[in-house]
Amino acid sequence: MSDEKKEPIILPEKYYHTYFIDLVAFVQKTSDHLLSEDDHAFIEAFNNLSEDAQCLFLRLSNRRGYFFRQDKISYDEFNVKKGFKELLDTKFISDTFPPDLRLLNLFTKSELVNLFPEVKELKKLKKEELQITLSSIEVLQLIRSSYDIIRVEKQEDLEFLKMLYFGHYRGRMTDFVVRDVGHITIEKLDEKQFKPWFQGRSEADELHHISRLSSLVRGALKTFYPSEIIEDLLTIDFKNDFQSELAVKSKDRLLLHLGMELEREQEWLSALHFYEQTDKPPSKERRIRIHNLLEDFPKAEALAKEVLINYQNATERVFAKDFLDKPKKRINRSTTKREAKANELSLQPDPKLKVEELVLNHFIELGYQGIHGENFVWRNLFGLVFWDEIFDQSHGKFHNHLQRSSSDFYSSSFYQSRSDQLNKKIKSLSSRDSLLKLTQKCCDEKWGVANPMIYWFDELPSVIGKMIELVPFKALKDVLLEMAKNPKENSTGFPDIFVWKDKDYHFHEVKSPNDHLSSKQLFWLDFMQERKIKTEILKISYK
Repeated sequence: MSDEKKEPIILPEKYYHTYFIDLVAFVQKTSDHLLSEDDHAFIEAFNNLSEDAQCLFLRLSNRRGYFFRQDKISYDEFNVKKGFKELLDTKFISDTFPPDLRLLNLFTKSELVNLFPEVKELKKLKKEELQITLSSIEVLQLIRSSYDIIRVEKQEDLEFLKMLYFGHYRGRMTDFVVRDVGHITIEKLDEKQFKPWFQGRSEADELHHISRLSSLVRGALKTFYPSEIIEDLLTIDFKNDFQSELAVKSKDRLLLHLGMELEREQEWLSALHFYEQTDKPPSKERRIRIHNLLEDFPKAEALAKEVLINYQNATERVFAKDFLDKPKKRINRSTTKREAKANELSLQPDPKLKVEELVLNHFIELGYQGIHGENFVWRNLFGLVFWDEIFDQSHGKFHNHLQRSSSDFYSSSFYQSRSDQLNKKIKSLSSRDSLLKLTQKCCDEKWGVANPMIYWFDELPSVIGKMIELVPFKALKDVLLEMAKNPKENSTGFPDIFVWKDKDYHFHEVKSPNDHLSSKQLFWLDFMQERKIKTEILKISYK
């Protein structure tokens, strides 16, 4: 079923310009109600630029950062010098701006050292230390006077338009490239059913605000520990200031990042402050650990009991259970207990092979067939069975031509909004034969089309067919429905290898001497064993 080798597609030299023009037209068509007067003014000003200036602005905007050295900018498809002059005249870029620490990122260590040859000790410093040493206003002014440096002034205007198209900040224009050079085939979608990412302007502004804040914080944390930035963030009410769905996702990621950075600095109370403003895992686990570390055992125990009732994933559940088993002491891990009971297999090591491949070869020598399938075997089955539900546009979760799945696919709301359809599909599969026909039909009609759960390979139909033939039928459907409840959280942790011989089969979770069982792996082991799926841990030792 593999495709014949195709001739490589060569894009036009100004492909990025065409993509942006198309993006703006699409946003004006589908999300015009979200555009402000300033947005319309930016679009008009951009349209009034010459093509050379437009191309230069887009090239600069697609690069990282806001500051650029003119001596480092060179493109063959347009007149760079003419573009710089026009962008300066129209204030799309500026060459006059206050000193900024980010200017130091434009130079290599040797360039910075050569600016100050009289200071010998600079050569001994690491680049990060060198940047901090040279971070005075006088040094930054000297750099400004020695090089032609510009700052992009209308970057955020452009990023806002891209956000309306992609649904997130700093959307990647390279997604258009991947589509057009033939690396993927995207499911055909009905443009008439596309819905804007945002209900109103306030939702879009929320996401833009938290995304810019996150970008600023992450950039600062990469260079030094900015206590003044943390102090400012402690004054923000993240829980109430950001409530729209997309803004909450971005907010949660930032809060977890901040909490973990502060834990590394042993700023326990500040870390707790940020963890307490999100429920996204592993925030509650981190809070329990910190309360336990600070010997606030009642809070740690109360939170663990709450998690055990309302856990969001297998890791949370297993951690809370283990913590409550032995509070105030070293956590007694369920995963460690299960590993201790595992069957052992002694193999001859081979430095050229992974441990899973060694185990697979062992079973092949015993007459079995098999595959090192891990998650993708079950993910493939899920993607084939629920193809129609994954790409159903009636829920308003498709927003542009580049989407490879619904915008809520990697969340629990995927199941919540489609539970009737998903359960109906499972009930409609009344026999192994009906399930086999459904997966074969999907392979025939959709082969090679991008699906977030499917990895296309030639043996896929036969492997899926063997699973359907051998695994208890009701158990197969139970696994698929459990995955559907949260495709992101529940589509990992499956056993490493699947082997079969005649009517016998096994799923094996392989553990080398330096590998340990995860909470997700324990969850699926329990889930499958309870449903009589032959699933075991194999603990490997080397001869």
